[in-house]
Amino acid sequence: MNTHLTPKAAAAAVTAHPVLPVGDDERFVGFGIMGLPFSNGHYLALRQFPATTFAPAYVSVWHRDPACTWTFYATTPGQQSCARYFSSATPNDPVQCEIDVTWESPWSVLVEIPGLLRWTVELQNTWATRLMSSIGGRLPEPAWTNPSTLSMISRVAGPT
Repeated sequence: MNTHLTPKAAAAAVTAHPVLPVGDDERFVGFGIMGLPFSNGHYLALRQFPATTFAPAYVSVWHRDPACTWTFYATTPGQQSCARYFSSATPNDPVQCEIDVTWESPWSVLVEIPGLLRWTVELQNTWATRLMSSIGGRLPEPAWTNPSTLSMISRVAGPT
């Protein structure tokens, strides 16, 4: 069970000791901000993977503009990042660049792409995040690849 009390502590633990799930397919371990919509129509997401089976450690920022066009930024080439899965859905080429992720407090993270993006996210506990953390910490590993289980979890994790 996850005993980390803050997002910063959980991120530090997985970054310091990344353990890939068992399996023969592509796997990764890390953390992220699944996605945040903004009132001006932009949408941002973050992934930080300290270990994968297909690439060195990398950080990725996903950006969708108000016209619904995606751009994938990563610290590794497109074929070694999240873009490998999604870039066919956008006319924009993946962008390899520096991405800095800095925890400013136990509940606040700053994501920067020099000269392009400065994004601060303030996190907090909600009933949904507490529930998801409790469920996630108790699920056996096979549940994470079971479509029925994942469908149920996604309904709980939906908008609150």
